[in-house]
Amino acid sequence: YGIEFTVDKRLAGKWYLLHTVSLFNSLYMGRNGVWGSTRFNGNFITNLTAGKDFNIGKKKKDIISINMRIFWAGGRRYAPYDIEQSIIEGDEVKIYTNGYTDHAPNYFRMDAGISFRKNKPHWAWIIKVDIQNVTNRPNEVTRRLDLEDREIRPISHLGMLPALKYRVEF
Repeated sequence: YGIEFTVDKRLAGKWYLLHTVSLFNSLYMGRNGVWGSTRFNGNFITNLTAGKDFNIGKKKKDIISINMRIFWAGGRRYAPYDIEQSIIEGDEVKIYTNGYTDHAPNYFRMDAGISFRKNKPHWAWIIKVDIQNVTNRPNEVTRRLDLEDREIRPISHLGMLPALKYRVEF
């Protein structure tokens, strides 16, 4: 169950803003009759996207766009490891009795982009540069049990990731 709020606003001077907030609780009942969090129960997600379009060219029909996106979400949930049983079996063993009770730190990412759109009479082409995770923040995506050291180690996403995109629209 949950609720979502969205604000979508076109502002003066071709500025735009889109903000969404989702608050939720994702639970399941295990075979033992106990309610627990699902793997996806981060409890919240929020997105803020803002940008500006600039009309350019002789007829002002081509567009340069700049934008920024901030994404913040509750950390991914995990079932805890049974370290002793994992060592005995030589493989990861998790305890699912009470659901996914452990969780990673909150996920945060900021993206930025710039694009150029060339409008033709019946079609258009767009070239865009997106830079994902411009702050180069290491966000945890999973955890692994190191059986030799008996330690649970976080595994993070790649850092900053530039992407060049080209699209044709008819």
